[in-house]
Amino acid sequence: GVALGDIYKDTVIVAWAVFDTTGATFTLNRSSNISSGAYEDVGQATLTLVNGVPNYLCPVATPLSTVNRRVVCDNLALDKVRVRQFDNAENPVQGIVCIIIVGG
Repeated sequence: GVALGDIYKDTVIVAWAVFDTTGATFTLNRSSNISSGAYEDVGQATLTLVNGVPNYLCPVATPLSTVNRRVVCDNLALDKVRVRQFDNAENPVQGIVCIIIVGG
C-alpha cells in the first residue's frame, strides 16, 4: 500500500500557477514551470509548461472567487493545459484561478 506522505513520480507537483482572465486578458500572477499563458475565450485560458516537464500531467484547479464556480482542465498536448471556468448555470465566466499540475 501507499503510506501517508509517500512520494511517487506521478504525485509530485511539476508546475503551478495563479492567473486571472478578468477583462478578456490573461495575467499570470505567480507561477512555477509555466512558460506562458493565453486568454482563449470567456472563461477559458491555455497554459504552456516549460520544456522538460514530465509527459504525464494531471491538472487540478480551483477558482479563487466568493461565488460558486466550477473549473474543468484538459490536457491539450504534452506541455499544454486548457482551463475553463463556469458558473452554476454552466455559463463561462472570467476570474482568478489557482492550478497545480502533478505528473510523472
